[in-house]
Amino acid sequence: MAERGHKCDTFFLGQENSISRKVTSKDILSMAHVSGDMNPIHTDENYAAKNFFGRQIAHGLFCLGMVSNILGTRLPGEGTILVSETVNYKKPVFVDDTITTTVTILDIQHEKDKINFSFKCENQKGEVVTDGTALTKII
Repeated sequence: MAERGHKCDTFFLGQENSISRKVTSKDILSMAHVSGDMNPIHTDENYAAKNFFGRQIAHGLFCLGMVSNILGTRLPGEGTILVSETVNYKKPVFVDDTITTTVTILDIQHEKDKINFSFKCENQKGEVVTDGTALTKII
């Protein structure tokens, strides 16, 4: 009987994919409603103006959603599930920031159909706002 190929055989170390998206107030309110996180630092411009960042900030989930978008639809794509994730929040994300998210393959476990990625989210100034790693399994 011929040995079946592994689901990870078409991927290679260093392979990457990126997407960009501009943050809107509507995005932040949608995230607040979906997550239930109605913290006024996200949802109330007047409250946010009087606090630490001086402006309304996006939820951390905004950047993680972009990572999920890439992993689930582009690289590796369909049939991918997230096994674990580590996240570092480095800078705030504000309304009207354009975030570019890039995921890069760090390691491939062919026999387990698992791929380990690094990811980074950068604002329009090239500043890393979020980074981390994600382990996925292709089912």
